[in-house]
Amino acid sequence: MMSFLYGLGIAAMGVGLVVFSYLDRIYRELGRVTTGRVHSNLEVFEAEVEPLFGMDRQHAASAFRLLAALWLVLVTAETARELGLRVDVVPPTYTAVALAAALARHLGRDGGGAEAR
Repeated sequence: MMSFLYGLGIAAMGVGLVVFSYLDRIYRELGRVTTGRVHSNLEVFEAEVEPLFGMDRQHAASAFRLLAALWLVLVTAETARELGLRVDVVPPTYTAVALAAALARHLGRDGGGAEAR
């Protein structure tokens, strides 16, 4: 039963990965010249979906690019852990929250880490 729940959790994280990757792709396409059906779909996204995020385009594009990459790492690490593989990139004592906090400190986005460099 536990393996089934773990597999269901991995599948749910896979769905999250698809969503974040798709949004990353949309924001990359918004920066290009498009025609036809793609252009009309992007116009609908700009008019109806993008205002729901409450962010300007540049910050949303950066956020979804980062989320897609981090979500891929999370899905990969959790899948490897279930399969019994050793993942040396992320120490086992780190949780997803601790990993995100360490990354935020490294990037200087926590408001105080940028001047230390």
